[in-house]
Amino acid sequence: MKANVWYWKGEYMKDMLMGWAWMEEHSGRMTERTIKTKTHVQLTTIEVPEGVQHSTISVLEYLFLAMQGENWSPNGEASELIRSKDLTHTSMSVGDVVEVGSKLYAVDLVGWVDVASGAIVG
Repeated sequence: MKANVWYWKGEYMKDMLMGWAWMEEHSGRMTERTIKTKTHVQLTTIEVPEGVQHSTISVLEYLFLAMQGENWSPNGEASELIRSKDLTHTSMSVGDVVEVGSKLYAVDLVGWVDVASGAIVG
């Protein structure tokens, strides 16, 4: 299984870091289209190991840990990629989004949010 990773653009940092509910209340409903065309940039695609694929929360936890700077860029390997996409952060953070199959999940202040429904996951 592959997962696409979408990081928020720097200009949306203030809103994204406040959490999903606050951001939607103050900036408007986040949709797949908004994420993919306005607020976020697709950073990379990650192959999720088979042993992790037994539940949605396991996949999301794996992706969050895999995208921490000390894991995927311990010596600054991602710096050029981050700069080339006009992004401002290396480690996955509140407001970043992963696409698993046809579903989008956003990192929230605690846990994850299903973008389509707004439901908290895990």
